[in-house]
Amino acid sequence: MPIYSPLYNTFTSLTDAQGVLYKRNHVLSNQTLTVEAVKKKKPRPKRPVDPTCLFLEGMPDGTNTEMLDLFLESCTGKEESPSITYGEKPGTAMVTYTYEIEGR
Repeated sequence: MPIYSPLYNTFTSLTDAQGVLYKRNHVLSNQTLTVEAVKKKKPRPKRPVDPTCLFLEGMPDGTNTEMLDLFLESCTGKEESPSITYGEKPGTAMVTYTYEIEGR
């Protein structure tokens, strides 16, 4: 027996939708259709963003802290060296400044 994808139908009348849902199984062209209401998922709450942190990814293997520090200095125009913590995944790092990063 072939597997079919679900079909979605939107009703303009709540009464019509309730009538269809009341009888869960319907027959169309000798095929039994099972009807159920789709429940909307609650939106995820937004996660807080730390305005002093910057996540970097895609750095070439072997990028050393001094080169990364010079790159960040050229991007920010500030001489302060941030705290750099390299990630477990190659080419990633979390950069933390003592001030809020502009342009976020």
